Amino acid sequence: MKHYIIYLILFLLTGTAQAKNVNLDSLYNCLDKEIMKSDEYVRDKQARIDPMLRRYLATPDKPSRHQLAWELYKAYESFMNDSALHYLYICVSLSKETGQTTMLQSDYIALAHQYAAAGFYNEALKYLNAIEHNRLSGQQLIDYYFCCNHLYGEMGYYSKDDELKERSYQLSNLYRDSLCNLLPPTSNLYLWRKIVELCTNRDYKRAMQLCDRWLNQVPNNSPE
Repeated sequence: MKHYIIYLILFLLTGTAQAKNVNLDSLYNCLDKEIMKSDEYVRDKQARIDPMLRRYLATPDKPSRHQLAWELYKAYESFMNDSALHYLYICVSLSKETGQTTMLQSDYIALAHQYAAAGFYNEALKYLNAIEHNRLSGQQLIDYYFCCNHLYGEMGYYSKDDELKERSYQLSNLYRDSLCNLLPPTSNLYLWRKIVELCTNRDYKRAMQLCDRWLNQVPNNSPE
């Protein structure tokens, strides 16, 4: 998915610069300043995580520990991949120990998605194949379709084998359509999947229109 974001950003920058004579040097300087603040952002993020970690360590009850481990995974999801995986493995272990088979499916979906996002596709497929997809419904089914759409899309993009690339893209599109059939057309995830689809088809004008709608409803300071 990162490559689609890059394409769209470059297109937006080019179009904006041409339409409004934006000083790109000034924009790049702003980006450089924010990058220089990365250590500060890391400290702030870790400071918000530390109280969650203390609660987790002080909780003996296994279902509660699973919930706190899941919250720690979400906190680390786009921050530190190794830590996110660590707490997901704890979730898997706790789900197995307590016999929570439904919860275990969510843990496997999250593991597959986390590995896919980090580029470890064999590991992602391992946990994807462990999911009992016939048991899924509601949000779990949405998460599963999103995971499959993302994983096969990434595999298609990076594959050097033409047959595997084509097959992966076909699967990605199939799961994307299944995902969008379950989502409200105004939801953030629906809009983002459609934006990626339009960028793939080089329909940048419509992609920008949906981007405007998406950005207007994304909460401030959210991962999105």
